[in-house]
Amino acid sequence: MTNRVKWRERYGDIPGQANTDREAKMNQDHQPTWLRSVVTGAKRYGPDQRVLQDFEVMGLAAIYWPEVEVIRVLRVSRCESGLNTGAWNEVGEDSRGLLQLNLLAHPQWARWNLFDPQINFWFGYHLWLAEGWRPWTCAHTLGFV
Repeated sequence: MTNRVKWRERYGDIPGQANTDREAKMNQDHQPTWLRSVVTGAKRYGPDQRVLQDFEVMGLAAIYWPEVEVIRVLRVSRCESGLNTGAWNEVGEDSRGLLQLNLLAHPQWARWNLFDPQINFWFGYHLWLAEGWRPWTCAHTLGFV
């Protein structure tokens, strides 16, 4: 008996995994809109993806970060995601949104829509408060660390 069969007997359907083509369609139809991804070629993007303008990113950053850090937030966001709200890196990690917040490093954030720029910046700000610019590869590249 496979693990899949054991799981289904004990708990029902395997969460997040379609067991037939019909179930795959049903699962997608019942997912919250923010959880669906757009597949473009081999690259995946989060829902509602759009590229923000500099002033939009700076306005969001100014809500959380001190004024002297706003330009750094813009530069890190531009480097990490190209200012694309739907940026999603799944190669060796699970980084999402403007600041490419890594869910493998922070699984407690998985229930939140990190593709939403304001939510992404809220978590990014708290990560920055705890660890400074160290968690962001681009911050190293840009010389902020």
